[in-house]
Amino acid sequence: MNEPLLQYLLESGTGLVLLYLFYAVVLKKETCFQFNRFYLIAALLLSFVLPLSNLPGLDLWPQQETAAPEVMLVEMPLVATEVLVAPEEPLDYWPLLYGIYGLGVLFLTGRFLRQTLRLRRFAREHGVSFYLPNRAPVFLTYGQLPTFSFWRWVFFDNSQTLTPSETERILQHEQVHLDQRHTLDVLLVSMASIVFWFNPLLVLYKKALEHTHEFIADAHVARTAGAASYSSLLVKQVFRNADFTLGSYFFLNKSLTLTRIKMMKRLHESPKLSRMLLAVPVLALLLVAVAAMRPAPLRETETSGKEIALVQNGPAQFPGGREALNTYVKSNLVLPEIAYQKRKSPKDFVKVTATLELEVGEDGTPVYRRATALDVRPQDPAVAKAVERQFTTLVSQMPKWVPAQKEGKAVSSKETISVSVVGGDFLNYASYLANRQQKTTVSSQAVTTPSTVSKPAEFPGGEEALYQHLNSQFVLPRAVLEAKGSSDSTVKFLRHIKAELLVGVDGRVSQARVLEVNTRPYQSQEVRQAVEKEFMRIATHLPTWAPAFENGAPIASKVKVEFATFTKLPGKGEAESAKKGQEKEAEVPPKDDRVFIAVDQMPEFPGGQAAMFQYLGKNFSIPADARDAKVEGVMVASFIVNAQGKVTDVQVMKKLTPSLDKELIKTLQNMPLWKPGTQNGKPVNVKYTVPYRIALKEETSVVAKPDAQNEEKVYIAVQQMPEFPGGQAAMFKFLAENFKIPAQAKAEGTNGSIVVSCVITKEGRVTRVKVEKGLSPSLDQEAIRATSAMPNWEPGIQNGKAVAVKVTTPYRIVVPKE
Repeated sequence: MNEPLLQYLLESGTGLVLLYLFYAVVLKKETCFQFNRFYLIAALLLSFVLPLSNLPGLDLWPQQETAAPEVMLVEMPLVATEVLVAPEEPLDYWPLLYGIYGLGVLFLTGRFLRQTLRLRRFAREHGVSFYLPNRAPVFLTYGQLPTFSFWRWVFFDNSQTLTPSETERILQHEQVHLDQRHTLDVLLVSMASIVFWFNPLLVLYKKALEHTHEFIADAHVARTAGAASYSSLLVKQVFRNADFTLGSYFFLNKSLTLTRIKMMKRLHESPKLSRMLLAVPVLALLLVAVAAMRPAPLRETETSGKEIALVQNGPAQFPGGREALNTYVKSNLVLPEIAYQKRKSPKDFVKVTATLELEVGEDGTPVYRRATALDVRPQDPAVAKAVERQFTTLVSQMPKWVPAQKEGKAVSSKETISVSVVGGDFLNYASYLANRQQKTTVSSQAVTTPSTVSKPAEFPGGEEALYQHLNSQFVLPRAVLEAKGSSDSTVKFLRHIKAELLVGVDGRVSQARVLEVNTRPYQSQEVRQAVEKEFMRIATHLPTWAPAFENGAPIASKVKVEFATFTKLPGKGEAESAKKGQEKEAEVPPKDDRVFIAVDQMPEFPGGQAAMFQYLGKNFSIPADARDAKVEGVMVASFIVNAQGKVTDVQVMKKLTPSLDKELIKTLQNMPLWKPGTQNGKPVNVKYTVPYRIALKEETSVVAKPDAQNEEKVYIAVQQMPEFPGGQAAMFKFLAENFKIPAQAKAEGTNGSIVVSCVITKEGRVTRVKVEKGLSPSLDQEAIRATSAMPNWEPGIQNGKAVAVKVTTPYRIVVPKE
């Protein structure tokens, strides 16, 4: 029986009942609407979180003390502990209950998504009719849906006859729902209703929250329109059934409308503080109730006279008991590879049965001694020795036991564990390992000799970024596909590589050496050499690392890299197309793929924008002709970060010289994989624009020249870049709303991109607006005007101080020709 789950449901259910009863009896009829709203939300969260706390148990019913004997000796022989790794027990009713629960969650989640998508489709088909003062869009429903609000949208039923003042009051009512984020409350209780769909109390909480939302909005409108006239507006409406359960409805049902009118008549009454303060003792009562449901800690009994001794003898015990030992052996005992190699047929099972003898010391440390009654299949001395080594590893990695007790003292003891393991008829050892664990692991360790490194070398973005780069750039060698042959079955190909990289003082990988290559199931010398050659190709073209440091100075260091990855190989007829797909997967996206300029989550270089400029500074080399000509200035490049995070379609929009342009393109194309941008939760292709300043004295510094008037340094990249209020998506929304296309541009149907730069001062003001790449004089002038009209930004930060930063923004102009 799943006792922890039942205990959680009991405690959370008690909290829901107790806190709702207090609301229904004490708070429901009070006019403290905001307090009621936050009380209901807190009640939900507390009921679900409190059972997870470490609140100690409480014994409310003290037991009558009984006299203890003066001396009690309980003799328990030191018996062997046996663990049998056997087939799992028959399924009980809990999996069936879990299945029913999962179906309920799946059904309710589908209904939730269907309602949301239906509403989104309705909004897209009908379009925005007008905007409220808070910029919320209003959609007219023409009687198909009642009046309600959801998230930042208002759906207004315009099929009813309303005066302008009545329409204004209804929209004012919905605007209160939006401004106070009532949809978040409804979504919270809806999510809880999905996860805990079997709990009927959540229906009451949802209804109480919806009523409270209406009372809050009514109170705001009644203060300006008057309670009497607003009540008459509610009475005269035709009530409609609502089938979108996530919105805040103006007209929900008749009984709620009567309750709303009654509550408006009581708006002049002040809420009773004493009733609200009663929530404190209710909370204390809930804590006591939850503690009372938990087992109370044992109390030490006091005795008069001499101390009573309780001496108990017993065997050593694995932490958590026999069941925990059983679980440990199942999880950590791995059959040796040689057992699969020695089989006569792939259909043969690998089997091991034995009795392990180990000694548990006085401190609880287990030590493996030997294995008796050892029986292995296949029968081979090499297999038996390999199994013995696995037993030694199994015991050595065990946690400390609770040592055996004799006359109240810890003593060493001998224990035995019976083990029986059947490996199954896996085709090979790789299949066996994949069945146990398919997670790919990567570990790297920096080592230098003979001195100690105070800071090891680091790949841009860290260890995870290194793993992603190695796997994304790996192209499956043809030798692997040829080794697979014409087999129609899908095969998991494992490559396990250990290598050593030499990272120089400048952060470049100057040498790479493969220490070990293992491949499964194809283990021929030709396959291993092909995998090694492909790894060396990637390793010698790695991006520049952050070098190791010792005593504050960069030094060359060796970095050991180890990683393993599974690759699915398709059947006959698909092998060649799979190879081509792997080679082109991270390249240019399909022609019909859309490319976004602004998305919900913009692409991100590993480590952020500061790391990107650090990468450019280390990898961009000024060509000799540009250095001799002392070329300086700002270059602007654009590229697409595709849905796989690969940098593609690099273009220089503002150029300096052909050699500098070529070098910048090469440097951007060699960037490691980015975290791709997302739109509606899905990775998409996003166009990204980056400025880069060439300053020979500072070797391509990211700091612009001081302004001639105020000598204020202007940065291009800082630790924390400036941010438009609300983020980049809000900035593009502002530009879309404020950019007015001139009549001349409309007549000509001008299309294209404009790149505008500006300086965000340390006060956050937008200054020095300049068109870096223009389309036409009228559009360029309008771009300058719209950019200059921006509100103050959050300034950039460098070394903890606000500084002036140059920001570059691309415009995409699409003008239908009149």
